[in-house]
Amino acid sequence: MTMHNVRSFPKDAEQSHDVVSLKARTEAILPAASLSNPSAARWLGALAADYAIVGLAMAAAYSAFAVAQKSGFAAMPLIGAVVVIVLAVIIIGTRQHAIMILAHDGSHGQVSRNRRLNDLLTNLLSLWPFGVGLSGYRKFHFAHHRYMGTDADPEYIHKKKSAPAYDLPATPGHIVRLALTALFGEGSDDQIYFIFYVMARDNLRDKVAPVLVWGAIDLVLWHFNAWWVAALWFSALATSFGAVFRLRVWTEHVGTAGVHRISARWIYRLIFLPHNTWCHFEHHRFPSVPFWNLPKARALETATPVDTLETLFSSYAGYDVVPSGEIAAKAVEDRKAAA
Repeated sequence: MTMHNVRSFPKDAEQSHDVVSLKARTEAILPAASLSNPSAARWLGALAADYAIVGLAMAAAYSAFAVAQKSGFAAMPLIGAVVVIVLAVIIIGTRQHAIMILAHDGSHGQVSRNRRLNDLLTNLLSLWPFGVGLSGYRKFHFAHHRYMGTDADPEYIHKKKSAPAYDLPATPGHIVRLALTALFGEGSDDQIYFIFYVMARDNLRDKVAPVLVWGAIDLVLWHFNAWWVAALWFSALATSFGAVFRLRVWTEHVGTAGVHRISARWIYRLIFLPHNTWCHFEHHRFPSVPFWNLPKARALETATPVDTLETLFSSYAGYDVVPSGEIAAKAVEDRKAAA
């Protein structure tokens, strides 16, 4: 099946991949255009919820530490503080991942029809806090849409750099263990590679702005003697963020030239498939549709079967040997036949 090209701001000079407006195409062939309306209110509401959870987790960690400190770090309060802090770091990482998913929507222009407002909100609230900018991320992501499943796909290049993390065959237990090892910082080099890959493609503003943003944040933290906020943020970024990121990657393109189409239980959506990323097939089919309408977009294409996440993960054990970033032989044959 042929995937549609991505739509965001088709006149953007930064888009060097001859991106075609999807919205015009969907208006002609599918009713998806009615689902393709940006909404700053919907996007900001989701973002506010994610940051609120981050704030609550940080507050719980700080309170637990304060109790342990007040007790003179007696055994039980200290153990309780460690447990709460570890749980807080895990929760923060899942929400950092969710915030980055919202940045993905912003790259497609799904925050606002006003280009400047869309990019400002996306950068300031969901990308600059992670050290990257929209200009570089948009180039990375649009190239993924345009060259998906080929040697020019930057996501496949990233997987090759991450080898053997996404090698096939793999059992569900192996996939989970890979995610758990990321909780101890294993695989953080993957994230560093991604950040520098995007930074290298950022314009000057997006190279400088994250430094200024964190400079301002540091001043506030210094004023309130709240360095523990940054410690929790970056601890989560180096551990639990990578864990949920790895789990999500396995649901999308591993071993295939296309996109896996899945359904997922609510608990998976909560932890590592936030903001309807379990509808990744629909996102590639209808890139102009914002995350809140992707489940509705599923009804527009019923020919492709839907597997449960458990079925997909179990199927990986039956693959022939496929190195990270490569495509299973059958998928290559199917793509050639479709062409």
